[in-house]
Amino acid sequence: MPPEIDLSLLRAFVAAADGGGFSQAARRLNRTQSALSMQIKRLESQLGQVLFERSERPPRLTLQGERLLGYAHDLLSLNDAAMQAFAEPEPGGHVRLAVMEDYACCFLPALLGRFLSAYPNVHVEVSTGLTAHLLNDLGKLHDIVVAMHPADVWREGRGAAATTLLRREQPRWAAAQRYAAASDRPLPLALYPQGCLFRQWAQAALDGAGRRWQMVLMSPSLETVAGAVAEGWAVSVFKESTFPVRLASLSSAEGFPDLPSADIVLHRSPKARGGPAALLADLIAETWSAPNLAQAAP
Repeated sequence: MPPEIDLSLLRAFVAAADGGGFSQAARRLNRTQSALSMQIKRLESQLGQVLFERSERPPRLTLQGERLLGYAHDLLSLNDAAMQAFAEPEPGGHVRLAVMEDYACCFLPALLGRFLSAYPNVHVEVSTGLTAHLLNDLGKLHDIVVAMHPADVWREGRGAAATTLLRREQPRWAAAQRYAAASDRPLPLALYPQGCLFRQWAQAALDGAGRRWQMVLMSPSLETVAGAVAEGWAVSVFKESTFPVRLASLSSAEGFPDLPSADIVLHRSPKARGGPAALLADLIAETWSAPNLAQAAP
């Protein structure tokens, strides 16, 4: 094992090198000049190098002393930063997070695992639901809301400092593998409850295309909707990032109308601009804006 440098000796060396001599360095470190000189001699002994030309007044660094000085500054800076980090109390408190159900299902478990490992004293309370309901309670029941909006519409009338665009999502029609729609029957739909943006768009697009449809399942659960589609008794619409891998994607080639894009936006209440709520909001912004956002597929 290589020998270790005593940081107290390095601190004495830096004080002497930066402070214009041994006497000034000793005063700054609140010790006698002889004590400081002894520390520097011990450091020279450890390294096997002469660090000061003592014939000079004040003593001048040798070439080896100049070489050591940069390392000494770096080592002391790292030491001081580490001590400061662990001297500060761990963040604690209560954060109320509201997320769309599909993002909560696909992405939230891994993200919260990372956050709570780093900040075990923070209690996170999670709610899921539709954008309209969640945003109405921002600042009252929720500190952070991750919500979906028509592309660019969310920018209107909202403070830029309180919102962050995470990503743009393209909705995709979904069906079971080898699905074949019966042309003489209404298209069976499995969608989220009334108020869901994709539900509104899907029904309006089918109406605009003159295609008959009927609702066969309405559920707030991604798992339930995906299960119905996988069994072949309905079609649905999912975000591109949360699209279940077991399903087939349908397009205009199969007679399904194109749907508009949506923006996924992080909304912060005033509380979420500092403290543990800000830490969680920052992690969400960093993680969920990544191009390669990976899901735990339903």
